[in-house]
Amino acid sequence: MINVFIACGAGASSTFLAVKLRFLSQSQASDLSFTPSALSNVSAKGNDIVLVASHIAKDARVAELSKTGIAVIELPEHVNGGFKAEEALDLVIEHLARHKN
Repeated sequence: MINVFIACGAGASSTFLAVKLRFLSQSQASDLSFTPSALSNVSAKGNDIVLVASHIAKDARVAELSKTGIAVIELPEHVNGGFKAEEALDLVIEHLARHKN
């Protein structure tokens, strides 16, 4: 199971995006788990992925996560809440395809 943390500023819009991503990924029988989180509460490790909202992509915590080897993917500005969730899922799938063992 790969945990995908969705981080926004406070956690509200990430919840909407996580719900939509869970729904979209069901049809693909994926082994992805989507967890909304405030950036300060992200507890990613190993092969987890962190999706970050564009407005917090330059936050020091994002840099910390990247330095530990966690995959951090910045979401385009127009991916917000549940809107354009398909694009967010595509970014995750593309990342996984590029980093397959």
